[in-house]
Amino acid sequence: MHPDQWNDRLSRMRAAGLNAIQIYIPWNFHEVYEGIPRFDGSRNVTHFLSLAAQNELYALVRIGPYVCAEWENGGLPWWLLKRENIRMRTSDVRFLDAVQKWFDILLPRLKPSLHKNGGPILMIQVENEYGMFEEGCDQTYTLFLRDLIRQHLGEDVLLYTTDPADYLKCGSIPGVFTTIDFGTNSRAQIDSNFATQRCFEPDGPLVNSEFYTGWIVTWHQKGRVDPSVNDLMDGSMYMFELGASFAYYMFFGGTNFAFWNGAHAPSAVITSYDYFAPLTEAADISEKYIAIRNWIKNIEGWPNPPKAIPENNPYVLNFYHHKLLCCRTMNRLSKNISASMVASLASEETLLHFAEGHSIRRRYPMSFEQLDHPFGFVAYRSRLLKSGGNLTISVIKDHGYIFVGETYQGMLVDSLHEYQKRWILINGQSGDNLTIIVENRGRQTFETVNDYKVCHLKLYFETVG
Repeated sequence: MHPDQWNDRLSRMRAAGLNAIQIYIPWNFHEVYEGIPRFDGSRNVTHFLSLAAQNELYALVRIGPYVCAEWENGGLPWWLLKRENIRMRTSDVRFLDAVQKWFDILLPRLKPSLHKNGGPILMIQVENEYGMFEEGCDQTYTLFLRDLIRQHLGEDVLLYTTDPADYLKCGSIPGVFTTIDFGTNSRAQIDSNFATQRCFEPDGPLVNSEFYTGWIVTWHQKGRVDPSVNDLMDGSMYMFELGASFAYYMFFGGTNFAFWNGAHAPSAVITSYDYFAPLTEAADISEKYIAIRNWIKNIEGWPNPPKAIPENNPYVLNFYHHKLLCCRTMNRLSKNISASMVASLASEETLLHFAEGHSIRRRYPMSFEQLDHPFGFVAYRSRLLKSGGNLTISVIKDHGYIFVGETYQGMLVDSLHEYQKRWILINGQSGDNLTIIVENRGRQTFETVNDYKVCHLKLYFETVG
């Protein structure tokens, strides 16, 4: 959401009777380019936290370094992939060094907002669902995070982890409070989940850090996951009866602007992160919102009683003027190049780069990461050695738009759920320019693979007839 909307969304959450919010801080959003951290505008997390306090809301802050959130690369910066064969979310020294530099910048900014210092932050989450990571038992890594956070914020800061109940063994960290996450389940399953948490936290409170109000939507997905109001409220009331604390995930989801959506195999997450949450993507009041507010209103002695139900905001259609340099792609690419950057609307620097006709000649295609190009599009160009035929590309991440000369031939697709297309019949003559504009549709957010974006080295061309 835009910073101008922060107070409105927070006030709507407070009006429902909530007493706290839980937020992520995606590392890659603040340090798009290595060594250039930003905390201005939509990245001004301290201002956001001050607004939360003004709205009588505590904050639970999930600092990562990996956050998931169906966000581009799970919040990890793309430039980490420039370190050959780096093992992210492990004790790989190169990864730990980068994390330390980032936390040395971030954590001092958060310290004044801790509850002990008069701010709204009650708890800090370490990593995110680490037990589900295939290399998620690297305790050297998790202890490093724990100790680094305490070094900056103090030994008394309350740290916590979040994992599904079946993944607590590797997700838990000694000396860090263990919480679980789950969605709408039967009461028996809720009992079972909390019983598992009790094995790791015999004396602490029961906590479900992510009680799912809905689910994400990916491109080409069929159907949706949208729990009923009755199921959502039954789970809420039963957990409250058990004395448990829980966070609605999401209460407000918002929008993945620009290229910040991640990919959740086997497809990319759509621009909307509505999540079928109590507050819609436009912050409208939903049936779920009304049900939650009415329930909280009737809880005797609740310290944050609901306020008046806010009016829905008016819908305003704004038109903006942009110089869409990407639309001039075919005319601006040099005739003698094999790879060229194409405009990325997420970066003014890239737009200028492209406007100046920046291009790189190489024998083999380079990845987005090797080109220092985080998001958007890259055009790969070569010449046809034969006339028309079947073009096959072994790996393309993620979509490829094929041109011969300036004539569009079709699209290649790495993965859209069950749909995949790796070959195309093209029409052209020997010597014609073949251009493949590759679109990065978001790096994997959950699997945490090294998701390089590239048109693979090998192209197979078979003449027809």
